[in-house]
Amino acid sequence: VGELAGIAVGGTILLNVMFAG
Repeated sequence: VGELAGIAVGGTILLNVMFAG
């Protein structure tokens, strides 16, 4: 569960960075 949560949060942050960039 922790690993899945980390991947989900990391993916969301990555998308935010891409859109912001």
